[in-house]
Amino acid sequence: MDFIHCADLHLGSPFRNMTSTESAARRKGQFAVLDGLVSFAETNNIKLVLISGDVFDDKNVGSGITDRFFNTLGSARDISFV
Repeated sequence: MDFIHCADLHLGSPFRNMTSTESAARRKGQFAVLDGLVSFAETNNIKLVLISGDVFDDKNVGSGITDRFFNTLGSARDISFV
């Protein structure tokens, strides 16, 4: 069985050591990677994605971040995420 493993996404990280423009670009890039992962799994008929480590950077990330994460995973109907 083929599957994808990813870890430590840290979505919502403030990237405090960067300028606001750089940190915004990095946060956008995090979701681009997640979108690419889901797209790759769909294209290659991979039915399982294992996500370990920290999905979010903090236990108090905004609802926009959590909503986007779960909507992205929910859009992939034939893939199981663990």
